[in-house]
Amino acid sequence: MRFGLFLLAPSVQPPEADICWLFEQMIAHALAGRYGNKAEVLRMEDFLRSCQSAVLDNEAKALAAKMGVPHVSLLQRANPDNDAHHLTVEHLFGILLHTGDMRPLAALASEFGFDLVARAAPKPQALTKSLISVGKEVAELTIAVHEALDDNHVSAFEKSQIRQEIQHVRQSLDVMDASVKAA
Repeated sequence: MRFGLFLLAPSVQPPEADICWLFEQMIAHALAGRYGNKAEVLRMEDFLRSCQSAVLDNEAKALAAKMGVPHVSLLQRANPDNDAHHLTVEHLFGILLHTGDMRPLAALASEFGFDLVARAAPKPQALTKSLISVGKEVAELTIAVHEALDDNHVSAFEKSQIRQEIQHVRQSLDVMDASVKAA
C-alpha cells in the first residue's frame, strides 16, 4: 500500500486537519518489516560469512597478531553463528588491510547495489603538464556541451559525448592530484 495525499483512494483520504494520521501511516509503512526481516537477515548472513572466510582463509593466528587482538577473539568475532561476539568496523578494516581479501567489502557493496572495482593509481606527471591536460579536457567538455546546446536539444549521442568528456576531466584531475602528491 502506498501513502501520499494523491495516492490514496478518495474514500480513504484523511481530512485536511488529520495530516498527522497520514505521516504516521507513512512512517509505519516505511518501518514495517525493517527489523527481523528474513531477507535482510539472509543478506547480512552473506556479508558475515564472507568476513569469516576472509579470516579463516588468511591464517587467523598471524592475522590476529597483525591486528593486535587475540586469535581466539578474532575467530569468535568473525563467526556469524556466535551471537556473543561481533566484528566492529575497526576489525573489518584490519581484516581488509592485513589480508588484502576484499570479499567482505565486495559482499557489502553488492548488497547495496554497487560493484567493487579496483582503481589503478594514475602516474604522476610534471605539474605544468598535468595542469595543461586538465585545461585541455575542460575545454573539450565545454565544446561538447556548447555543440549539444546549439539546436536547443541534447540527443542521446550528445549526452554520451558529454559524459565521456566528464570522465576525461575526472581522469586528468586524478593525474593532477597524483602529480601534486608527488611534487
